[in-house]
This record gives sequence, C-alpha cells and structure tokens, in this order.
Amino acid sequence: SRGSAFVARILFVHNNFPGQFGSIATALKRRGHLCAAIASQTGRTVDDIPLARWQVRRGTTPGIHAPATRAEADLMRAEAAARAALALRDRGFVPDVVVAHPGWGESLFLRQIFPAARQILYGEYFYRADGGDVGFDPEFGAVSPEEARRIHAKNATGALAYLDADAIVAPTAF
Repeated sequence: SRGSAFVARILFVHNNFPGQFGSIATALKRRGHLCAAIASQTGRTVDDIPLARWQVRRGTTPGIHAPATRAEADLMRAEAAARAALALRDRGFVPDVVVAHPGWGESLFLRQIFPAARQILYGEYFYRADGGDVGFDPEFGAVSPEEARRIHAKNATGALAYLDADAIVAPTAF
C-alpha cells in the first residue's frame, strides 16, 4: 500500500554470529526488518534475533590429503549450516536476502535452500602463501612449496561460495 515501508526478511550466517554483522543486524531489526541468524555453537543471540545453531557431526578424515583438509572441514560445516537453514525454512522463515561470512563454508549450500534470496557475502580474506598472514616474517623462514600449496587450497571453498554471491563486500583491498 502507499506509504508503507518494505519489510525484508534477512538471514545472517556467521560461524560466530554476530561477528562482523552485529551492528547491521541490530540496525535492520530496529528498522522493522525480519531477521534471523545461523551460527555454530559459539554464536550468540543479539536483540532477540532468532538464532539457529549448527554443529558438525565429526572431524576431518584422519590422513586426508593435506591440501584437502580445509575443504573437507568447510563442506562439513556447510552441511551442518544447511540443516539449520532447512529448519528455519520449515518454520516459515524464507529470506529475501542472505548476508553471510563464507570463511568457514556455511554459505555453500544456501543457494539450493533459498534459490530466490539475494546473497551478499563478506569477503574478509583470501589466502596467500606470501605477503598475507604467512611468509612475511624472515624469522620463520620461507614457506615450503608443500605449505604454499596447502595455504592456496584453503581458498577453494571460499572461491566456490563467491560464485553464488550476488554481491561481495570486502573491508580491505586485496
């Protein structure tokens, strides 16, 4: 109707919700938008925003190929977050917008669960074996080729998540 404000349903997904999303989630809720969140067991509620917690059912496979360890862990977290998303959907919460931190893999299966939702991902970090969070201090020596490959492989699930994003917001230049 004329003069009425649009009310969006917004789902925040962050391993440690509220994480970087606390202020924006609170502001959007106070403006009348319907907000919910998905987090691991370490997440906490803010401003009475409903929080669906997920939990991984097992650890990574012993002896797995070293560069695949992070991808396996991220995919397990993605499945756990997907179960939480399905529970929200079954309770009637279908978001217009998903705002997610893809750093732990949770956003990987959300497009299949909420295909019409716009996805905004927080592009906090992309791993590099030199000049990032490793390989910068001569005291610790150069990164071995094997370690460089393992570090680079940590980007696999983040890159996959970015393919589903409608927008990526980065707090720094990469």
